[in-house]
Amino acid sequence: MPRIPDRIPPSRSCRRTRCCGLRANPNLLKAGRGAHTIEYAYKIVKAGYDQVSAAYKAAGLSGKPPRPAILASSSAYCLTLCHQRVRPPKDLFFREMEVRFPHSLHVEDVGIQCTTCHSPDKHKMRIVTKTECMACHHESRDIDCGHCHKAQKSLYDGKVKPAGVAPQPDVMAEDVGCTDCHELTAGTQTVLTVKGKCVECHDAEYGKMLLDWKEEITAKENAIAVGLEEAREYLERSSKIGKNVDEGRKLLKGAETNYRIVTDGRGTHNYELSRELLKSAQGSLDRILKEK
Repeated sequence: MPRIPDRIPPSRSCRRTRCCGLRANPNLLKAGRGAHTIEYAYKIVKAGYDQVSAAYKAAGLSGKPPRPAILASSSAYCLTLCHQRVRPPKDLFFREMEVRFPHSLHVEDVGIQCTTCHSPDKHKMRIVTKTECMACHHESRDIDCGHCHKAQKSLYDGKVKPAGVAPQPDVMAEDVGCTDCHELTAGTQTVLTVKGKCVECHDAEYGKMLLDWKEEITAKENAIAVGLEEAREYLERSSKIGKNVDEGRKLLKGAETNYRIVTDGRGTHNYELSRELLKSAQGSLDRILKEK
């Protein structure tokens, strides 16, 4: 908090009592420990700075008081107070966009402010919309889809690291690119919009086949999700009563890996490999749960 000037020319309208009143905010912040409510602490600092700036002007002092680092930008307090030590994740999965989101790329390389995507008033609340993301992405220029859609591209190209399954690229990966099936300017992409692309190159029956693939993979994913939870609970109970669960945990880890490759990559990007991965995952779960 900028230091409040002790001496004010008596000819000015700003009186000493006003400056004494300005001490209330920094005193409250100091006594209350701002970390207890960070958003409110930031508002106190900002209000105090504005008041001190007004006092400078009323006192006839030149310039403005030094601006605290916490007020350097709309999101500076995020880094100043917390995320200088507790760093945000480098990557995370953005479920709405179905992409592995490179957090550090957007913040450190592109320089996007925290409050562009997050609420300044509610911790961790995301306010950015898919439409706003698309204002920068999916422009007319050539782009590498795999730069953002890593999980989907890796599954399509067979460049994944599953457990117990030899990965192979999709049969169309060599000749068919992402934008051959996905229309960048068409708005929200769904399996139905992609189906239209299938029909353009093949026929209506081929479009139906895509829907069948999607239905089959989704059903298997749902069954495995339930099985994973059952296996975790079983291994936890078994461990507590002294059973050796090392082999079971190894099987569980492999099942989780294969399941995640398919769910993150959207299984229809490589139907045959996805079937093998889900089959392997289900087999591992069956081996774990047969001991129940």
